[in-house]
Amino acid sequence: MSKNIRKWILIGLFALILILGIFSVIYSAINPDNDLMTYISGSATFVIALLTILYVYVTSGQLDVMSAQLNEMRVERQVQSQPLPWIKKVVLEIEKPRLFYTPPDNSHVVLSRCYVKVELINAGTSPAVCVDVSANIRIRKGEEDVNLSSTSLNIPALERGQGWPHRKNQKDWFLFTEEGDKLINSLLSGKVLEYPLITLKATYKNILGGCFVACYEYRIFPVLVEKDVSVESAENESVEEKIEVNGILTNWLSVVSTFKIKYRAELQELVQLKEKKSDKWDELFDKTKKRVAESVPEEDLVLDTELLPGSFYVNNIDEDEYRKLTKDIKYGLRMG
Repeated sequence: MSKNIRKWILIGLFALILILGIFSVIYSAINPDNDLMTYISGSATFVIALLTILYVYVTSGQLDVMSAQLNEMRVERQVQSQPLPWIKKVVLEIEKPRLFYTPPDNSHVVLSRCYVKVELINAGTSPAVCVDVSANIRIRKGEEDVNLSSTSLNIPALERGQGWPHRKNQKDWFLFTEEGDKLINSLLSGKVLEYPLITLKATYKNILGGCFVACYEYRIFPVLVEKDVSVESAENESVEEKIEVNGILTNWLSVVSTFKIKYRAELQELVQLKEKKSDKWDELFDKTKKRVAESVPEEDLVLDTELLPGSFYVNNIDEDEYRKLTKDIKYGLRMG
């Protein structure tokens, strides 16, 4: 029962007893047959009822204060044990265009898939549990933004100072398969403010049940991940790499956008062979896939990102807000 509801119930009872008491006094006055003891007893009962309601009202207020103080102590105790899954590295890997087959639609498409790879470490003072990290890529397109989402990453627990991934060959990253051409176009815009943004949100708990959310925002740059270079040559290499990356991305975008026209005959034959369940489909698919691969001889690109100043924040949230943030989380399914 809320504080306001309890308050109005007590006020209502007080008013009801007061009315009944006044009615009793008036009734006793117009009925002289009632003796003095009956009048005194009724009046005493009336006064006791009023004092009881006043006592309950005052006590309930004190209980509310005590409950608020206990809640503040509980929250303070939870916050004192503060983990922090700090994302120390974020890169975007763009695959060179590859030919894929979609069985339900019997369709063939060339895609340049993207992966967001993260490395994080618990930089807090206590273990973090139930760590869920979600990724979103925002692409500027005119007045409207295009938002790409992927499945989330779940880490059951991170000890103090422990990093993730635990193994170098562990494949825990976020896959984006849609709107790859829009992502490449955004990187080719040449305008820093139009480069795509990666938003990473981590929800987690501490071992005392406290709930937290941390948010990070990174901008993707058409520059390869930093290598060990001297300070004097770093700036020149960055410019050269940007020119090289732009050339590669331009070629990839051309391959993706012209695929259906350039391979129109092969696509029609592939659809027909699949419908006939012909063994020749595998041969023609492999041949077409090889031709596509030969048109993009470059290796996959791993691009650098930069944390936007002022974009990072971490908040303590209540259990209801935590459930609201995590109720729609979806995880990837390992296939092999």
